[in-house]
Amino acid sequence: MTQAGLEQLLYLIGEAFETLMATVRSLDDEDWHWQPPRGYRTIAGIVGHIAAGKQMNAEHSFGAGNLSWEDPDMSRDRSVAELIEWLRDGQRRLLDHIAPLDDADLLKRRRMHWGRERDTRWLIAQLITHDLFHAGEVNHIRALRHENDRWEWEEEPPPDPSS
Repeated sequence: MTQAGLEQLLYLIGEAFETLMATVRSLDDEDWHWQPPRGYRTIAGIVGHIAAGKQMNAEHSFGAGNLSWEDPDMSRDRSVAELIEWLRDGQRRLLDHIAPLDDADLLKRRRMHWGRERDTRWLIAQLITHDLFHAGEVNHIRALRHENDRWEWEEEPPPDPSS
């Protein structure tokens, strides 16, 4: 049994999750439920989406596959502290399933929560990119709320195109 590939993926999963959590730690209380102008999603909604996805992936790719989006346990109507704990719990559940694998298991097909099967390595890659994508999205929404969404070398924000 070899684990060099799996160890690298576990490292990347950890780095991606830590990037997400560092972004979450940078938020203030008002950031969580703020909606960008002409936007719909809030940071709380995005974090709920990430946490729910982790729970569904753990259940369907490694567990019995009984959890559904309609399950009361999947409610995203949670306090900020509950969302963060749900997110951490989903990450722990996934790592509990992934860490004992070996490199040969990376090619094993697993059922996704939408019914299709994919290689385990594909699932792990999606877990990594999903955390990083949404970390950037959360950071962007935070920057819009604080009106500091520009590069540090830009002195003035760009002109408002609607004026």
